Amino acid sequence: MSWGTVAVGISAIVVSSIFNYVTLRRSAKTLELAEQTYRRTEERYRADRIEAHRDKLRAAIVDVAHQVTVWEHLGSFYATALRVHAQHVEDTEPGVIVTAARAEIAKHDVEKQRPALNNVLRAVRAAMLLADEPTRALVAKIGRTLQNVTPTVNTLDHDDPESMRAIAARMNEIRAQVGGEVSALLTHAGNALAYKELEA
Repeated sequence: MSWGTVAVGISAIVVSSIFNYVTLRRSAKTLELAEQTYRRTEERYRADRIEAHRDKLRAAIVDVAHQVTVWEHLGSFYATALRVHAQHVEDTEPGVIVTAARAEIAKHDVEKQRPALNNVLRAVRAAMLLADEPTRALVAKIGRTLQNVTPTVNTLDHDDPESMRAIAARMNEIRAQVGGEVSALLTHAGNALAYKELEA
């Protein structure tokens, strides 16, 4: 074996070692970039999932506010009808039964107000399933307040003007209270669920 052959062999080993070193460095950098890309993709995926959940919660809160507004309108009409009917009963001679107005009030209650109330309570339950603890507490407060409506309406005595006025007043109190609770919920949601810029 000659020194030339040994030198060529050593040169080949040195060159292949340098090439392997350079290749390994490139592979390490490529692997590092791939890991960074994976982390960014994972973070983006999680941020997108969180934002999708927040979108659903925002929509649920808007639905609660909308359903409460519909119920408040119908509840206002109901309270006004009770006050008018109470005055009508007082102005009518004793013993005369005012059945048409009584039937209209009952029909409004059964066909409009109670279904609207049920829609609010459905929206409240849906929002509670999506909400975090502070938001859930505000939504639950709306539900608890509105659960007073049916027991209040069920105490109605169509022959007693004072009963009608008391129920109309209580309905207005509930409407005012739930209106304030919805305002608090919307303020909270505006602060806690505001859209945030996601990093690219």
